[in-house]
Formats: sequence, structure tokens, C-alpha cells
Amino acid sequence: MGIMIPEERFYTRQRNGRTERRKGFSKPDKLMTGITEINDDNFDAEVSGSDAPVLLDFWAEWCHPCHMIAPEVEAIAEAESSRLKVGKLNVDNSPNTAGRFGVFSIPTLLLFVDGEEKARMVGVRRREAILEEIQPFLAAPATA
Repeated sequence: MGIMIPEERFYTRQRNGRTERRKGFSKPDKLMTGITEINDDNFDAEVSGSDAPVLLDFWAEWCHPCHMIAPEVEAIAEAESSRLKVGKLNVDNSPNTAGRFGVFSIPTLLLFVDGEEKARMVGVRRREAILEEIQPFLAAPATA
């Protein structure tokens, strides 16, 4: 008898017209509210055309460190929603954009302001370290 893996560690997805049962940490198609799925097709509209700074998480579903940093990115998306747009780009599905910005290691976080890269963070980091890096590029929160 082999090692038993809890059922919640699996998900199914459609790929190439087939249903696959995959082991993983989360469902890759399920993004948290407040996080935009970015890909090769919508990058220019969602990132270059954004009025707010954009923190873009380059990741892949097979990347364990990417799943480690995901809760930190999600917390930033929730806490900074008034000043920052947060997106995730799967490098397996969007290799052109990853190549365009020289993303060779994941996870990589890029901060874009007015469509230009202003900060780059490679590897797993805590929320505080990410915020410290991007804080100088964020506008002060609007006060009522």
C-alpha cells in the first residue's frame, strides 16, 4: 500500500479536451478576488494601460515556492487594493511575456508603474519585504 494523500490535495482541470486529475496546492484557475489573471494576450491592456501601479506575480502551478509566496501576494492585493493592482501570470501559459521581461526564475514579482518596470523581486519573500520594496512607488492612500 502506497502513501495516502488527502483528497483535497487534488483538483481536476480541462486540458486539450481531456479532464485531468492533478495533485497540487490549489486550483490554478481559481484566483482570489482582487487578483487579475494576466497573460500574453491581455498584458498590454491590463498592465501597460493601467492607471494604478501593477504588482505582477510570475508563477507556475508546479512551482512549490510560487505556492509559498501566493498568500503573501494575496494579502498585499487585499490590503493595498486602493493603491495597487495585483496580477498573476502563469509562465507556462504565457512564455512570451515572461521572456520579454527576462523572467528566468520563479517566483518573480515585477512592479510596473505607467507600464515601466520599477522593481524586481526574485524568490520567496515575506509580505513586509515586498511592501518595503514597492512602497516608494505607491501613491498615498486617498483620504475622505
